[in-house]
Amino acid sequence: MSDNSEFTVIGIIGPPGVGKSTILNELYGYDSSTT
Repeated sequence: MSDNSEFTVIGIIGPPGVGKSTILNELYGYDSSTT
C-alpha cells in the first residue's frame, strides 16, 4: 500500500433485507431509491 492514508472504510452488519445497501448508496450519493 502507499503512504496515502486518506480513505474511509465503512461497514454495515445486519440481517438480509434491512436496507444496508440502500443506506450505503445514499451515503455515497447513489440516489437510486427516488424515481
